[in-house]
Amino acid sequence: MGINDLENKLKILLKRGTAEIPVNSEFSLNCEMCGAAIRYGRYCTKCANSCFGEEIGERFKTQKSALGRSNFGSYSRNK
Repeated sequence: MGINDLENKLKILLKRGTAEIPVNSEFSLNCEMCGAAIRYGRYCTKCANSCFGEEIGERFKTQKSALGRSNFGSYSRNK
């Protein structure tokens, strides 16, 4: 596996949000809309909010309250 293969895999992880560039790193990704420096993902927060029309994470909160369960996303085994 060469250096280019590793770089490509790292870029995929960063764009998925699975990995994150450290805060004071000299490296960064660029927002695909405005070109701003970002640490993970494809878009900066400003562009994501304008594109999707909601704060990031608000969709999850809405789903959680709509179901009326406080433990949404966690699993337990009832006996």
